[in-house]
Amino acid sequence: MDFSLSNSLVSTAVLDADKLSLNLQFATDKTLTARKGPTPTFTRASTATFVGSDGLIQSAAVNAARFDHNPTTLASLGLLIEESRTNLILQSQTFGTTWTATQLNTTGTPAYLNVATAPDGTTTADKIIGNVGISTHQFRQSATLVSGTTYSLTCYFKEAEQQFASMALNGVANGNADWIALFNVSSSPSVGYFVGFTSNSVTNAGNGWVRCTAVFTATASGAISIRIGGAGNALTGGQAYLGDNSSGILVWGAQLEAGAFPTSYIPTTTASVVRSVDICSITGAAFTGMYNTTEGTLFATASTFSPNTNIRRIVFATDGAITNRAGLLFNSAGFPTTFVASSGGSLSALIAVTVASVTSPVKIVGAYKLDDFAISANGGAINSDNLGAVGVGINRLNIGSQNDTEPLNGHIASIRYFKKRLANAKLQSITA
Repeated sequence: MDFSLSNSLVSTAVLDADKLSLNLQFATDKTLTARKGPTPTFTRASTATFVGSDGLIQSAAVNAARFDHNPTTLASLGLLIEESRTNLILQSQTFGTTWTATQLNTTGTPAYLNVATAPDGTTTADKIIGNVGISTHQFRQSATLVSGTTYSLTCYFKEAEQQFASMALNGVANGNADWIALFNVSSSPSVGYFVGFTSNSVTNAGNGWVRCTAVFTATASGAISIRIGGAGNALTGGQAYLGDNSSGILVWGAQLEAGAFPTSYIPTTTASVVRSVDICSITGAAFTGMYNTTEGTLFATASTFSPNTNIRRIVFATDGAITNRAGLLFNSAGFPTTFVASSGGSLSALIAVTVASVTSPVKIVGAYKLDDFAISANGGAINSDNLGAVGVGINRLNIGSQNDTEPLNGHIASIRYFKKRLANAKLQSITA
């Protein structure tokens, strides 16, 4: 008993020496409640979806934080923070309504509506069944696009009797050209031939489902025909294939959103739907009690699913503007992680280290003190800046953004804050 008590006292003494004042373990605890320090507040003006611990897509209520999971490994990813997006497609998972069936068997023999378990666990997956003959067997729907805007088109597919899927566009908004993206949606999914689109990709969505993505930029303002169908072969470029009136692939959850990368699924019915931005912060007396204005250390484990597309803020202490601040971010070029500090509107430090990937969790730490700033990531070498003042008037901690702007578009597994500038050796060890 005496030995255990001694160890406990030593452990407490070590924590006290580091002056840990905030400990948020989002991935492990799956809650906003802090293990130590204040619990952040969270708002989002709409419902939103996430992947639950069972690998199925679930819906979170207005102002409810989302603790996301990998749909195949079921690993807990942490707090999901996303920007606002709108799904422009109507009846996103009900292809027997707003959608026009082209060269498809929709007689109901065999059944094509609500025939299989969807990625959300409901029996709402439909089936693309080509009629007899060689043709482009597709569901089609129109949307209106804005010239120069980049969009992401996504849809969930699952292999049935066939294993190839297509997503295509044609209309005023792309100069009436045929833009095609083909995918193998089997148990070994892969991307195939594509033309017109900037890029295409496919990700496992669990339970045999994959989510296919095609990114493009509208060349004119106007209508576009969105075409979701099967394909003859993902590699040959053929949308047209021989239908037999019975074979097909499963389909669910189509989404068209303005943005260079896809975000979480936004279900729609008779109108487009907006998912609002996620906002998480610690303010007021709760912040004042945990923060040290003269020196401190910010630590986070985070990842983003939108690398190289603008700056992605991880955690920032600010004065409500950018005049005085200290924070961690993913930069937009390559894979650098960055610590930035400002005082009186002037940069005190802008230091970075590069990691192999920011789409996998990165452990990053930044420390500040007068003329003594440092950063480390994943146990790597320290990069420092030994000249600069510490910001004053800092009154809030923004989690996943900077003053509710430039959201992370990713996951935060954990955050810790220490009310002292930890030694460089300690900065490296806690990120290793």
